[in-house]
Amino acid sequence: TSCFSVAQLFCCPLLVKWSGRRGRSAMLRICLAGAAASNLFIAMARGTAGVIVARFLAGCFAASVPVAQAAVTELVSADVAPVALSRVSAASQMGIVVGPAVSAMFIALFNRVGLPNSLMVPAIFAACGFIALTLATVGQRGQRQKQAQKTEKEAKEAKKSLGGPETQPKFVQWLLRLMALTVGWSLTLSVLVYCLFSSRFLGYDQVALSSTFSIGAAVTVLTQLFLFPRLVRRFGPHASCSLGLLTVGCGLSGCSLIRQQPMHQVLYLSNRIGSGIADTCTATLVAETSSNDEERANNFAMIQSTRAATRIVSPLLSGKMFQFSCAQAGRAAGALPYLTCGLLALLLSPLPLGIKQMTAK
Repeated sequence: TSCFSVAQLFCCPLLVKWSGRRGRSAMLRICLAGAAASNLFIAMARGTAGVIVARFLAGCFAASVPVAQAAVTELVSADVAPVALSRVSAASQMGIVVGPAVSAMFIALFNRVGLPNSLMVPAIFAACGFIALTLATVGQRGQRQKQAQKTEKEAKEAKKSLGGPETQPKFVQWLLRLMALTVGWSLTLSVLVYCLFSSRFLGYDQVALSSTFSIGAAVTVLTQLFLFPRLVRRFGPHASCSLGLLTVGCGLSGCSLIRQQPMHQVLYLSNRIGSGIADTCTATLVAETSSNDEERANNFAMIQSTRAATRIVSPLLSGKMFQFSCAQAGRAAGALPYLTCGLLALLLSPLPLGIKQMTAK
């Protein structure tokens, strides 16, 4: 995971920048081809070193989300952009929901054809690589035809439809990256550290953890597809982002202190709902506060790199904080990283409304 995140941290901005020259669609296909090559290398790996190299390769091409975000914001008008971005975010999370079911289907198929158990995992990775490679090549000709049919007038209208004034305060993007960092930390606590927390204080086994993570991912996807667009239409992206951060702060802090079911599960899922809202709202605000296509794409890339850096640092920091707080007696044992991140999210919750005031001026 660290190798993947380190590679993504440095390579993502470069790939997004190149996508502005080579075309967003072409770069998306390159990213899919890189993912396919990574899966095939894992399938052929004979040891840990091979898997690490393959994961590093996957991180080098892990720029599909910011490239897709840049592409959709260049193709749609400002009023449709939040919905388009929410669908990109939901699609990026869909693999967590659909992946286990697809893997189970492959296992059933390979068992039926009599594949040995020792080859089962490599075969699944090879099949996933083949799917990614197929998607990277399908529709290339049709995409070129669609791009050729798009008129210059439509392109100009799309570029003018979204983006802020030419002179935006530079620190606004740094504030948005701070919000992305907080949401990324909350996801680390909701998955990696939660394995330690729930097994120690709630008695969860692997089945309960898998069910919790699948439900949490599904709730996040449903939030991004159905709840987020309604919130943005009703309250706007700034207020919706504040609501998302507030929900993350309350959900994280609450589930670390309240451990009786079903209230604990409600608070945990509330945190996942809040992260889905805040994450997509952050992308929407990045689009709105960028002055042109190139700047917008670069800002999307920096948000993704910020998340990659968070995945490197936050597990180590959270693990130390969890270990320290477990040594303390009382209800707050093990809750320190959750309370810290939750407090940070609560402190940042008024920030989107402040950004609205600053950009308006």
